[in-house]
Amino acid sequence: MLTVYTPEIEKVGMVENYSSLQWVRRYQTYGVVELHTAPDPLLEIGNLLYKDGDAAIIESVVYDLDDKGRETVVVSGSFVAKYLARRIIYGTAIFNQLQVEAAMRQIVTNYAISPTPADWAVPNLILGDYRGYAPVTTHQTSYAALTDALTDMAAATGLGYRVWLDTQSLKLVFDVYEGRNLTGQTAAGHTVFAPEFENVTRQSYEENERDYYNIAVVAGQGEGADRRVIVTGDTAAAGLAARVVYVDARDIGKDDQGQPLPEPEQDALLVTRGLEKLAKQQLIACFECEINPDGNLKYKEDYDLGDIVTCRSKRWGKRVDARIMEINEIYEVSGSRLTVTFGEPAPTVLDKLRG
Repeated sequence: MLTVYTPEIEKVGMVENYSSLQWVRRYQTYGVVELHTAPDPLLEIGNLLYKDGDAAIIESVVYDLDDKGRETVVVSGSFVAKYLARRIIYGTAIFNQLQVEAAMRQIVTNYAISPTPADWAVPNLILGDYRGYAPVTTHQTSYAALTDALTDMAAATGLGYRVWLDTQSLKLVFDVYEGRNLTGQTAAGHTVFAPEFENVTRQSYEENERDYYNIAVVAGQGEGADRRVIVTGDTAAAGLAARVVYVDARDIGKDDQGQPLPEPEQDALLVTRGLEKLAKQQLIACFECEINPDGNLKYKEDYDLGDIVTCRSKRWGKRVDARIMEINEIYEVSGSRLTVTFGEPAPTVLDKLRG
């Protein structure tokens, strides 16, 4: 069952019957939704679909009438963190040895909650609780979509973020969070997904080094031999093990007033830019599994989005300790199922086009 809200977060009704729903949660960016149902006047572009704390913006509505006179509608959209993709860092944001969580919250505050111009504020958006996560960053970015900046910071440090709908206060809450380590290395325990435990009904595994780089040559401001260049990453790699990528960071070098930054601060910013690039170009070792709902592990109790767990296949001789990056909740007339992505999958063609 889905609850429908207006963009002003006014509850207007429910969608109780549908032939198919895919509710895709993602750890370091906004999720997506696709709904197949009968035509309903509540399903208007801009309205919100709500389920279990998460809310999604209706962005597309497609009506269809087949040759037997049957009407259907396909509704698709993105989780409400997509609102942040519609805002940019208007100017330059610089953080020097600041906790990543605090930097992410500051970006949302400055450019989505209390922006200049004020008309660009996202209505009803507030910050959630500050948790004080340890990772720090030295980071500079200009004129980027907020979700791009947030995802870069999250990917480089293992944090995740979300915007959820508080149905009591009728506010959209921005939260930074971190999944649990369930690989047996902490007191939280050891969670293992494997066919022999009968908690997996289907499994696929991908290894991919096509877009892998481990050394970044980051070029800042200046021209020719005077250009400031930093090399970062696995600088001990040699021979065929060395995979070098160039990063153009000529936007780094001046503060938000246009004044030159001290050289040590420039260097730290260039290193961060290089490491963020390498975080997007990692070796891929990714499992995708369909989960047995009657297995020994219970969703949102024994595992959830963002948790680090063990996934293995004895048949293929493969094992990874990986973060759960995506969970696709699928609801159909025949029943429901979960498809879980362990680790970062290889980028699609569309991902590459988006940069």
